[in-house]
Amino acid sequence: MREHEHRPSRPSGLYAIRELPSGVRVNDHVYLDGAYRRVVDMRAVGPRGKVLIFADNTTWRMRRQHLIFRPILPFVSGE
Repeated sequence: MREHEHRPSRPSGLYAIRELPSGVRVNDHVYLDGAYRRVVDMRAVGPRGKVLIFADNTTWRMRRQHLIFRPILPFVSGE
């Protein structure tokens, strides 16, 4: 998908951030092929890439910075 194409609103509880492959986390979401896909696992591919494994068992090779949708964590007070 190209950056300028229309994308539906992100699911509630997520915020957008640009990340390199090294910054992606389990439970992040990626918008691919018309759907937001949740990352459940990943594997390193070379020094700079990752293969992301999604909840629907599809995979995607991430080679460079991409827009990621990350869950908003609840604030926990230190008291």
